Amino acid sequence: MSEDHYLTIRQLFSESVIINLIVFAVLFIFTLGQEWNNIFLFLFPIITFSFSLFFKLIDVNKWRTKFKESPIVYNPLGSEKKIANRFNFSAILQMVFLFWIGAESFYHPQLIDDYGFYFNLIFLFLYSFVYFWMFMDIWKYSHIKISYKEKKDKTLETIKSYEKIIKFLNVKNFRIISYINLSIFLILNGLNLYFTWFTYKGNITGIYLELPGTALEFSQSLLISYIFLPILIISPIFFVMLLYLIYKDINSLTEENLKDALNGLSKNERSLVLKNFVSLNKKLLEKININQLLERLEGKTNS
Repeated sequence: MSEDHYLTIRQLFSESVIINLIVFAVLFIFTLGQEWNNIFLFLFPIITFSFSLFFKLIDVNKWRTKFKESPIVYNPLGSEKKIANRFNFSAILQMVFLFWIGAESFYHPQLIDDYGFYFNLIFLFLYSFVYFWMFMDIWKYSHIKISYKEKKDKTLETIKSYEKIIKFLNVKNFRIISYINLSIFLILNGLNLYFTWFTYKGNITGIYLELPGTALEFSQSLLISYIFLPILIISPIFFVMLLYLIYKDINSLTEENLKDALNGLSKNERSLVLKNFVSLNKKLLEKININQLLERLEGKTNS
């Protein structure tokens, strides 16, 4: 592990991060180039892509927090790679949808009134679904484990393998998070359907957004419901809160967790594992007396 505590911009942004940035930026510029006067709808893919970029940076730089050939698999947030890819997919899809509605306002402006209702439903579904998607299988990847392999005899090439999950997202917590997440997703999309329906029926006032082709052939602005703003804010807030609960649960290591995991390792291996834990997250072993733990394990081994 490098002794440097700060990364340069060049070190931080890998090739895959730059590719994602370029693809999103090009699509963003092409869409904005349609001469959108109101960019409120662009906030949705921007927020989505920001999450993608955040998790992508964690994923590509995660190795910097570990020793070379570290035996620790540390995933308190689940699979950062999968999370980043899902957010990136959703952001690109939202930008494509904005480009499409912008183009339609030029080529078929008279049909915008017919498309508006479905645009409200589909666009917010695309935005909110990704936050629901994140937690569908997060239990598979949220864990801390030791995965250790060592050649015992270089001539015979026999390999000693050791793998032990120290902490994972248990079924009870996963169910609670899943129920909360599903409820939020259904409520937000149910409210969107309700408000959009009555907005287009004229029972509730809405917001008129000018599209690039608005006023062509006497076409009207795009009508959206007031539910857009709450959903823009609520979805990421609940996502961060639920992810924090998972992170906190996974990182609540106890001495019993470590005892069970370190029992099958030699003294040197135990020391290496504990050093790796400190390098990954200093707070992980904050409440554990490492020296006493090693002494007790050594005494148990000798007896």
